[in-house]
Amino acid sequence: MATTKRVRFDLIDKYIKRTMKTTLIPGLSIGITDRERTLWVASYGCSELESERKVAPGDLFEIGSISKFFSVIVLMQLRDKGLVDLDRPVTDYLPWFKVKSRYAPITLHHLLTHTAGLVIGQEESPEGVPEVWSLRCTEASTPPGEHFHYSNHGYKTVGLVIEKLTGRSCGDMVRDRVLRPLGMNSTEPVIANDVRSRLVVGYGPSLDDRPLTSSSRLAPAAWFESGTADGTICSNPSDMCRHLRMILHGGALPNGGRLMSVDSFKLMTAPHIKPEDGYHGESYGYGMNVGQLDGHSCLWHTGGMVGYHASIVVDVDSGLGVVTLINGPGTPEEISFFALKTVRACLEDATLPKVPPMSPIKEVEDAGQYAGKYSSPEGTVRVVPSGKELWLVRDGKRSRLEPTAPDKFNSSDVSELFPFRFGRNDGVVTELFNGPEWYTNDRYRGPRRFPSRKEWEPFPGHYRSYSPWSSNFRVVLRKGQLAIIEPQGDEEPLVPLAEGWFRIGADPKCPERIRFEMMVDGKAHMAFRSGGRAYRSFTP
Repeated sequence: MATTKRVRFDLIDKYIKRTMKTTLIPGLSIGITDRERTLWVASYGCSELESERKVAPGDLFEIGSISKFFSVIVLMQLRDKGLVDLDRPVTDYLPWFKVKSRYAPITLHHLLTHTAGLVIGQEESPEGVPEVWSLRCTEASTPPGEHFHYSNHGYKTVGLVIEKLTGRSCGDMVRDRVLRPLGMNSTEPVIANDVRSRLVVGYGPSLDDRPLTSSSRLAPAAWFESGTADGTICSNPSDMCRHLRMILHGGALPNGGRLMSVDSFKLMTAPHIKPEDGYHGESYGYGMNVGQLDGHSCLWHTGGMVGYHASIVVDVDSGLGVVTLINGPGTPEEISFFALKTVRACLEDATLPKVPPMSPIKEVEDAGQYAGKYSSPEGTVRVVPSGKELWLVRDGKRSRLEPTAPDKFNSSDVSELFPFRFGRNDGVVTELFNGPEWYTNDRYRGPRRFPSRKEWEPFPGHYRSYSPWSSNFRVVLRKGQLAIIEPQGDEEPLVPLAEGWFRIGADPKCPERIRFEMMVDGKAHMAFRSGGRAYRSFTP
């Protein structure tokens, strides 16, 4: 058992406060536990910005995809009773389940490990059946079991299998078979109107169609009800610490019983597949990232909801767990990892992690490499370094460029719809991309004209849907190629396939697809994207 007197909770407190000062996190709650008891719970900021009401330790947050592990527990309990075989085709349990595929049947194991070749899903319905039904309009891109591609629809399917086998909703099964045995009495298994008054208010960008910057403002996120198995649990740090202790005890309950068999727990937390996305760790189990963090065996996962983000990390070797919940944009996993490192260092008498200096102005290393004039047929921009800051001058207007990734920046000017991304040739910066616009400097030596297909000209534009998850995106035609750009600036090429379809992304294993339809007056007015629909907007 950890001795809390030795733990520098003040360092964690300092790290959180500095992070919240330099980001747009409205409110936050954190919990830290060892194998036997909760060591620390703290809350920060506002549960509602308008009233300035403070976050209380018992306030509920949506935990998003961390919920997947709870659904897996219920499925493993059914496995322990011999009611389900994870290696049988999904159609043995849901005969109407259908996906276009040239490969072997998809099993529950493939759904649990995100290796079924399914799309992530467009989240257009609060209930699982319409979402899973829409998979028949998509195609599996890889043989089952061979490639990791995160799919919420896969876990929605798992929830429907649970409901088919038990005759009860997945939410009710999670409450009765997981939450109550663990004593998570404040936690709710679904997002429903009856729960809303107990939730902190979730926040998102007030302008939902462009990158979030230090100059952006927040607004209450869209509210919706949802009861699917992939991410609808609402909880708080104290309850979540009970969940983390169960994991630290290998599935055992506080009273000496078990939530599932030892064999099932080992199966859930085994490294089944190596993701290649650079985000889900070195391996993935069932609803959990599995691997080494700082030389320790750990399990971790994040959850992203509309207006909420969450993170858990469990250090199996040190017997420690951390949960961080926020009600707005941000990266709670960074806080969870820092807290874990701090507690572990205190208990092991090791070197404490340093609280990094955090400035409201993000510094740009070697800012001079980007300096210069960049030109295009549409006009000219100048990039001007100032110490470790970078500034953009366009049409007489000056804005600061804030780094978000290597060679990628957001403008402090909230009117900018796209990030600014620099391109290189032999390591030297030669190009600048900004949405559909392409600029070059005097070091650029490549071609300046690119052939383009005339039939693609109707596709560029701004598309919107009424899904709170994927409210809008833009399609641009640049250097002869189509690309899709998400509101926060994530960009993927559109690769032409047969029958008017495009693959979203250069990876041939990616199942995400888009097709443009409803041609009127030389423009496409509808985009059919991986089972969901979006429509051309009047806005640029």
